[in-house]
Amino acid sequence: MSENPTYNNSNGSTVLITGGSGLIGRYLTSSLLNKGYQVAHLSRKANQFGKVRVFRWDPPKEILDPSVFESIDYVVNLAGANIGEKRWTPKRMHEIINSRIDSTKLLNKVITENNISLKAFISASAVGYYGSITSPRIFREEDPAATDFLGNICRLWEEGADLFANAGIRTVKIRK
Repeated sequence: MSENPTYNNSNGSTVLITGGSGLIGRYLTSSLLNKGYQVAHLSRKANQFGKVRVFRWDPPKEILDPSVFESIDYVVNLAGANIGEKRWTPKRMHEIINSRIDSTKLLNKVITENNISLKAFISASAVGYYGSITSPRIFREEDPAATDFLGNICRLWEEGADLFANAGIRTVKIRK
């Protein structure tokens, strides 16, 4: 099977990934590099990831240098504490929510305050948007978020992504 050269042509685009060291971020990074994209990560740690430039940020302290966005065409926001890593204590639940909301709001603040132009902002979300229920019903994008913990996390995360759309930046929300 031959590959579509248009599909594989990155046109020299650069993608900045938050949460790039996570499971999905590592796979996405590898896939993008194989397609010819330049890839950079925002990370709380200042380590390297192969062919990827890593920039340090600290969302709770609102630390993010605007120069990170020089030559960035797309931002893929995967940042967030792993929901399956630890027991959901009230403290952990607060960390899960804030890790997504704080990082998204900080990205928006820096990008809008510095008039940074992006081709698109792509944000992770989750099927948890529809809640942690078992149902024969097939949910649609237009359905409201559930009111349980998972639905609330996703709703808040997507509202953060909507800030980019409101600023005129093409915004994609992926419920994985």
